[in-house]
Amino acid sequence: MKRETLRDASFNIIGYVETDDRGNKTVRDPSFQTKGFYSKGSDVTQDSSFKNLAWGDQTRILLKGP
Repeated sequence: MKRETLRDASFNIIGYVETDDRGNKTVRDPSFQTKGFYSKGSDVTQDSSFKNLAWGDQTRILLKGP
């Protein structure tokens, strides 16, 4: 599994994206709480409750705060 660290313009960590060997992704906040998923097979991004949010890999929208 590959983990990518995401940072804002001030280099603060805003989250992580973990990608498995099949290309599926899990998005986590800085506290490693799961924010959502991307399924490569169905090409859909879901929140942590598995509600479909968008077609395609839109994992970074899961980390945008208020």
